[in-house]
Amino acid sequence: MTPSTDVAANIRAEMARKRITQATIAEALGKTQQSVSLRVNGRVPITVDDLHTIALVLDVPVADLLGAPARAEAAS
Repeated sequence: MTPSTDVAANIRAEMARKRITQATIAEALGKTQQSVSLRVNGRVPITVDDLHTIALVLDVPVADLLGAPARAEAAS
């Protein structure tokens, strides 16, 4: 995994925990749902500005979205 795909995985996990959709994230970013899909699936890098907005929508610190995803949580 790369840092970008790690961040994307963390965002997906947090979205699932909070039951927040890509459409909700897209609206906050002013982007299409398809654009958000490319980002949260690790196909397009997430900008720092977008990461900040996503963290606000998910109500988590940006730091929680950085770094390697927790493997134990992914397995549960």
